[in-house]
Amino acid sequence: MWGTEMKKVLGKSFLFGVLSCISISSAYSANPGAMTVDVSRFEVTAVDTPSITKGHSGVQTATITNFGPSAATGTVAEVRGATTTGVTITGVTWGAADTVCPLTGTVYSCSVGGLSVGSTFDVKITYAVAQTATTSTSVQQTTLAVKSNQANLGSGAGESIHRVWGREGSSTSAPSAYDAFWVGRTANGTCTVNRNSNGVITSTTCGTYSWEGTSLIGAWPLAEKNPIGQYLRTAASNSELGDTYYFVSSANKPEPTFVDLVTNLIGYTNSQVTLAEPSNKRNSYTNNLRAWEFETYVYIPNGTSEVNACVGTQGSHIDDGAYITIQKSNNGVLTNSALMSNSRESVRDSWDSDNPYVVSSTLTTGGYYKITYRMVNQNSINKYAQGLYGPIGMSFSGGTCSNTELQKLLETGFPTTITVLDKADLAITKTVDKATVKVGDLLTYKLKVWNKGVAAVTGAIVTDNVPADLASVQVVCKAVGTATCPASISNINNSNSRSITLGLLPLVGKDSNNNDANYLEFTLTGLLYKEPSGTSVSNTATIALPAGLTDTDPTNNTSTVSTVVTKNTPITNGESENMCVSAQSVNLITDTKFYSYIDNSILSSQGFAVNPAISPYSVAYGTGANGALQLQGKINWSYGNPRVTGSTLKIYVNGTPYAVLTTPGASVNNDATFTALNGATVTPVSFTVGQYNTAPSAVNFTVTLPTTVVSSLSTLNVDFQNISPNKSANDAGDDIGFSLNNLNVCLKPTFELKKISEGGTDAFEFENFSNLAANASYQIQSGEVVTTVVGSAQNVRLKNSVSPVENGFTSPVYADANKAISFTEKESGLYSLRSVECTDSNTSVSGNVAGNLAVRQGSTVTLDASKVKFASKLICKVTNEKKAGYVFSGRVINDNSGTTQDAAKAYNGVADSGEVGIAGSRIELQNCSTKEVFASAQTNANGGFEIRTLQNVFDATSNNVCLVQKNVDGYTSVSSAKSASVTAVVDAGHDLFTVEKNGTASVYDGFLFGDAQLQLILTQNGQKNISAGDVVDYPHEIISNSVHKLGALTSSNIQQPSGQDWQSMIYHDTNCNGLVDVNEKLYSAALQNTQIMPGQKICLVQRVVSSAAAKAGDSLTAEFKLDYSQNYEGNTPGKSNSVHDITTVGSAGLDIKKQVRTVNACPSTSADTALFTTENTAKKEQFLEYQIAYTNSSAKKLIDVVLKDSVPLGTEYKTCTENCTQTGSSLTWDIPGTLLPGARGNVLFCVKVQ
Repeated sequence: MWGTEMKKVLGKSFLFGVLSCISISSAYSANPGAMTVDVSRFEVTAVDTPSITKGHSGVQTATITNFGPSAATGTVAEVRGATTTGVTITGVTWGAADTVCPLTGTVYSCSVGGLSVGSTFDVKITYAVAQTATTSTSVQQTTLAVKSNQANLGSGAGESIHRVWGREGSSTSAPSAYDAFWVGRTANGTCTVNRNSNGVITSTTCGTYSWEGTSLIGAWPLAEKNPIGQYLRTAASNSELGDTYYFVSSANKPEPTFVDLVTNLIGYTNSQVTLAEPSNKRNSYTNNLRAWEFETYVYIPNGTSEVNACVGTQGSHIDDGAYITIQKSNNGVLTNSALMSNSRESVRDSWDSDNPYVVSSTLTTGGYYKITYRMVNQNSINKYAQGLYGPIGMSFSGGTCSNTELQKLLETGFPTTITVLDKADLAITKTVDKATVKVGDLLTYKLKVWNKGVAAVTGAIVTDNVPADLASVQVVCKAVGTATCPASISNINNSNSRSITLGLLPLVGKDSNNNDANYLEFTLTGLLYKEPSGTSVSNTATIALPAGLTDTDPTNNTSTVSTVVTKNTPITNGESENMCVSAQSVNLITDTKFYSYIDNSILSSQGFAVNPAISPYSVAYGTGANGALQLQGKINWSYGNPRVTGSTLKIYVNGTPYAVLTTPGASVNNDATFTALNGATVTPVSFTVGQYNTAPSAVNFTVTLPTTVVSSLSTLNVDFQNISPNKSANDAGDDIGFSLNNLNVCLKPTFELKKISEGGTDAFEFENFSNLAANASYQIQSGEVVTTVVGSAQNVRLKNSVSPVENGFTSPVYADANKAISFTEKESGLYSLRSVECTDSNTSVSGNVAGNLAVRQGSTVTLDASKVKFASKLICKVTNEKKAGYVFSGRVINDNSGTTQDAAKAYNGVADSGEVGIAGSRIELQNCSTKEVFASAQTNANGGFEIRTLQNVFDATSNNVCLVQKNVDGYTSVSSAKSASVTAVVDAGHDLFTVEKNGTASVYDGFLFGDAQLQLILTQNGQKNISAGDVVDYPHEIISNSVHKLGALTSSNIQQPSGQDWQSMIYHDTNCNGLVDVNEKLYSAALQNTQIMPGQKICLVQRVVSSAAAKAGDSLTAEFKLDYSQNYEGNTPGKSNSVHDITTVGSAGLDIKKQVRTVNACPSTSADTALFTTENTAKKEQFLEYQIAYTNSSAKKLIDVVLKDSVPLGTEYKTCTENCTQTGSSLTWDIPGTLLPGARGNVLFCVKVQ
């Protein structure tokens, strides 16, 4: 509210209300006239929501209009600040002169003065936004309120108007004229009322809507400011109908007797009224019939979903009728009144003490609304009955309805908001799909636009001025993440300029896969319809912030890409060797047809079908110089409507465009341009395009291809693209007629290979093919066939590799004409090459002679170049004949129990799990007596072998032959087996089968030789220095690749000098830690007579105890080896290699440690990074590097140190470090000079595992 001053003192027009308030009853002696209060109603009719970047200022402008109905005087506009953190108001001005509005407390007051009805003035609010402000969108900072010397409803002044028909207030004293008002009475004089036995009125002459329970809206229509009814003239006592009323007409709507300006509903005298029924009616003149109204305006903010209004808070607060209406003000013009309602009622027509009168209205928009509260007391029994109303109230969106809340809403005023932005950083990048382009190609540009700042931005502008060399430019948008594309993008006719205003652009982010999200991607396409003046086309795109925002990094607001334009250079200097005669060619296009095609889509394509179809892999030739192919045809072309559509027609051969006919899609252009591409030439280069809906004349054209196009003509098509920049269904595309009437090609020679096997069926292979291909990328290199029928020709599978799983081709393949064809059949052990016949089944066309065209030299067949003619169809049949012969096959395996861990599976002549084949073993077929070798084979990676021979290998006397296996180095024969179908005897050494001839059988298979690596290997020699009476341990390992039974241990010691009490003992090192631990037993007790499995690791320790009487330089060489045996027939017990450990007594204190690692080669390089360890695993052919590290652990200098070691068994010496001498398996290092106390070093040697 505006404070406590009474506007009545300010000259407001409410005299009648003043007289009433001081109870001058004579004021009602006359018929009431129009009771009015001067009203100047102000509305904020326009206000902006400025976006202000942190660290900047901004101005907000609000336009305020006086909608009257009275002119305003003493007008004051108030700006009430309620700013958020970081936002301050630095000043307020009003009017065109920007008059300063002074600040008092938190309110800026603008003294506007007089303002006529319909006049407006502006208020400007300047804000400063600090960096500490919170980024926000449309957050309220102030409220605007307006007051004047007149009543100001709805502008934040908190005022309402109260009207009464009859005496105001709660007085029930004897009424005078006009102190009571009968709503709905229309009778002239007295009236009658009829009731039934229950006292209910059944008929009346007082008026249709004159009694409680009749329609209140009938008596007081929504659109009428006054109710129908009559004022009291004279009152009678003890008489229900004895009072008299003023009658003017039955439709009379008299003015109120009381009008009052309410500056504050809270505490207002007439905020609620109760007209009590007199206790003694006999002598009472009381008449409680009345009508009341409260009128006010309120500003309802946007987003308010519901408005509640009420009269009182209980059902008993209305006696007896009421309704409330709501009207929206649209720039001062009110909508029709609408009743507010609830689920039970809208209008209360009779007494209801149970339910409070609370009604509501659902809103879709905010704004200024007029609210009218109307209450009446009609009574259906007598004039004495009680009449009352409670305080009027209001609330928004479900709040509690009360007159306290209503008064607060009336004083709230108009809210203003601003948007606080962080500084923006927009970015744009442009890419193009082609680095090099030709005329007639489509260029596609991608623009990525994103927001790298800290707040969303609205209204950014993307600009792209596409080069003029491109036609029919199109733009489409793709939104990623929460970004949204503009509602529309304009594609401008006759211009390549594109300007796009964006909506809200959010901050760039990441999706669930950590890819960029929340950005826009624009795709711009355009047709390069002419060669530019330079060698490239360049395109630049920019992005700009809307006015008032600052970009922190303008360097990323621009992006440019360039594309090199390749210009055509005709190629005419080719070879004519591929030309053929007309009988060897076919004219692919024999008719002339015109095709019309209209399409308004973007970049739609129309293929062109040739007649007849192109023969695959034909060779093109033509009438041009040096046999150049010439495409001859006709074309007609007319513009679409409107003449802004652009079109492209391309002619392709083998997928490569050689000519393009384009129109740029600009209304100023009259010609179509024919441009040659990729070394072709075209005539004419341009022609005038016809008009829409006319019949253009046909234009003959010739496209001469480069002379390099002479082979593999596979496809010919024409592509037509119609581009309408308007994207309009009303655009008609260009009309085109097109035909080709001359295109000749030479037919390439075809080739088939067939196999005939006589005397049996088998697999046959071919190799060394030349000049054959299934297509341009599939060159024939090999062939294979497995015959299934004796004496019949079967197709050979021709392949471009030797892979057995490749399908290859059995259908005809192609050759280059006038070039020789050759191939070779691989030798077969059981079949001989009997004959080759190559014929041409198309001699009448190709010109070849009938008969055999093949030339054979051994197993190689050649077709001379003169026979490989255009259109020839060559078929070669190769016949083989089976000879008498034999096949012996089987396998060699490592019969060492494999991965079974079952000793019984070793040496059993069965290929058990994990027993792999042995590659490289030689198998010979020998005469058993003379040992003559008939044939031999070597086992493959799986250990398999097959010996084929045409000889009669079985001895004529003994009728047998011997199959002999030669062991791979390191392997010993341990077992053998054969199939049941073979009769053979194996020798005791398991490496020779004596095979008996089995009637006429030619196949002897199922032989199995079992070998194993039987060596038992002890690892590494040792050498250490100790003190007299000391103990030293030497670690060793037992290595086996087969199943062995460990036997006795043989040891021998060499003592220098002799006669001292040295000791050496061999222990089972159960935890392989290189030391003798508690409870670890001697070898003889722990391991002797036990089995060792392949790959099993068994560790030993030789413990040496020096004599207490030993002197420096005394030594013991302790050497040992192991006996072993295997469990197979004919086995011979063996012995492992010997290892020796040299222990020397002396004061030198030289400590030695030996370790090993796997390396890639000998000597090792920096690429070998494996660490040295005391144990390692290596495979055959791998390299091992040993390191002997030595340390002088004494306090004395050591002079000329000598180290000794030996090459491990099962390995081959390769290299050792300097000062090394190798003699046989012994290695010696002489380290000259002095080794100081604590000094250390190492020596290396490298071996290859055999």
